Amino acid sequence: MIKVTLIIKQLNIEQTQSILGNQKIDAIIRNLLYKAEIDLSVWNKFQFKINHNNTIYGCEKTFDELKVQNLSKLFIILSQPIIIEIMNKQFPFLQFKADAFDRVQKFQEWIIKNHLRNHPYDIKLINKTDGRLIEKETWIQNTILDQISVLLYINARQNIKWQDNQFVQEINIFSPISKLIQNIRNQYKINNMILLQYKNTILEPEQLYFDCNIPPNEQIIVTIPNQFIYRISFEKMKKEKQITCDSNQQINNLIKQLRIDFGIDKTSKIFLQYQWTLDGRNTIAQEDIPNYSLINLVEEVSDGDFQIILQNIGENANVNQRNQIEIVNKETTLFELSKKIQHENNETVIYFLDQQSEKLDDKLKMDNLNIYQGATIMYKIIKKKPQIFQIEQQLELKQFGILIVNMNTVINIDFYIQQQISVLAGVLIQKLGIPKNQVLKFSIGTQLLDFEDYVNKIQDGNFQFLQVYLLETIDIYIQNLPNNSNSKKLITVRLEDKLRDVAKQLNIQGSFKKNGQYLGLDETFVQLQVFNKETIFYDKTTPNPDEEVCVPIPFTNSSVIVNAKIGGAIYKFKLNCNITFKNLKKQIYQLVIQGRLEQLHLYSLYYEDQELNDDHLVTSLEKNEIYVQLKLKQNIF
Repeated sequence: MIKVTLIIKQLNIEQTQSILGNQKIDAIIRNLLYKAEIDLSVWNKFQFKINHNNTIYGCEKTFDELKVQNLSKLFIILSQPIIIEIMNKQFPFLQFKADAFDRVQKFQEWIIKNHLRNHPYDIKLINKTDGRLIEKETWIQNTILDQISVLLYINARQNIKWQDNQFVQEINIFSPISKLIQNIRNQYKINNMILLQYKNTILEPEQLYFDCNIPPNEQIIVTIPNQFIYRISFEKMKKEKQITCDSNQQINNLIKQLRIDFGIDKTSKIFLQYQWTLDGRNTIAQEDIPNYSLINLVEEVSDGDFQIILQNIGENANVNQRNQIEIVNKETTLFELSKKIQHENNETVIYFLDQQSEKLDDKLKMDNLNIYQGATIMYKIIKKKPQIFQIEQQLELKQFGILIVNMNTVINIDFYIQQQISVLAGVLIQKLGIPKNQVLKFSIGTQLLDFEDYVNKIQDGNFQFLQVYLLETIDIYIQNLPNNSNSKKLITVRLEDKLRDVAKQLNIQGSFKKNGQYLGLDETFVQLQVFNKETIFYDKTTPNPDEEVCVPIPFTNSSVIVNAKIGGAIYKFKLNCNITFKNLKKQIYQLVIQGRLEQLHLYSLYYEDQELNDDHLVTSLEKNEIYVQLKLKQNIF
């Protein structure tokens, strides 16, 4: 028996043990790796080198054959080639050749030096296969033995100066400057709009942080402007107006003033659009719109009915209670409104135009009060018996990542985790701007999650990432089929399929109904808003064929005919050919998708399988009639 010290520097292993001279070295190494919890499933692929007295040997020999003396030291060098494939859209087709026994830090340093301008960023790696963080020191310790696809989550710790304070703010490098602005405002509870300045240059909110090329160790200065100047364009009246706003002015108050300035009917819904639709409850500062920007004023003409907001300002109002939205007309009285507010028979509702005004007579009509679309009427419920106080559940807001498997994308989301997976699905559908009837499958690792599961029950809320897969199909039931009128038939369809395809598949002729309404045979299931497991009814009688969808959009003499394909339907209209493809995409998006404009960047416009440049004009195609297609991007983050 002799004592030998075995050293594997790659794994920080140094162990002295007694061995027999006739033992093979590879058996000792295998046992050493097993104790270090190294995955040995591809042991036969490992390459070994033994350094003994500055001479390199293989590991198939015994200790006696290498003439190893008592108290000798053997240095073991291990190798297993692997390939790291980076899946972020910012690094297309980028691979890195590594060794399973290399430190992960070596790869991070390579990315920083060669692709991140050598800035000292913090890089986290996510295994695309299972959504887990790669946290251990070497690839082999993270059970990575072959090719692996990873997603990079890259943060900068940026130096910031705000008044007399100097601090470090963390931000994802591919986030817009507006995200950094919002983080600073939230951290220091700044109600005013702020500007970020680097070397006498104002950083635009829509710029990506990475594109600004700011070394994290250099300072960004935070300043507060006093006023902002914007140009308001009201396209319907072909008018434009320049306004000056305080940064703390509420959008709703600005809209109210613009309604008067442009003489817009009080029943019409009006709203402001920049690159997104402005939230009326926010201030100018919260919307982060750059100075001298053009903002569009949009009017939706009403048929006489319009929406108002009822806000409970009484002591009995729940602090988390949402405002109540009601439909009224000019002749609606406050007394009639009281019938729509839940209260007891021994209670009464009193109204105010603001918290400082006097009580209003409930015989007054909306027209008397000059109430307009979107206006707020405040009310109190006067009780004649003791109040019953409700104990509110304290909700925990958690930020975590969601790996969208079939988009190769990771996004961050803030969510109250006492809610069910079904609520998370709704939030994700809205955030991504995907069809409302698309089915989402959530999982953590290999465990599939149910829509009824509560998020805080998943690993007791101690998780960093969830996975989601976006299904391209839904299951629907067909009822009243020939020779089978008393039962339902379950079929699986794609979201882009049409009912005409279903009729052909079932070899039937006729039409289909949902909620008593006939459904268009040539509209996709996205357009029909048919949801998973929903039932539609077959009708043998055939209504008049669906007419081509024609959209009346004003055009000039220099116009072009557009055939826009979305899903399975084609929308045909004329428009001015001197607009950009971005504006064309916006019109199609508002017409069919009808989502929030801030989600417009998730979509691309194609002509003959070629993605169109947002900044080019429609005239660049040199066609009197064009066929384009609106598609959801595959890698959107």
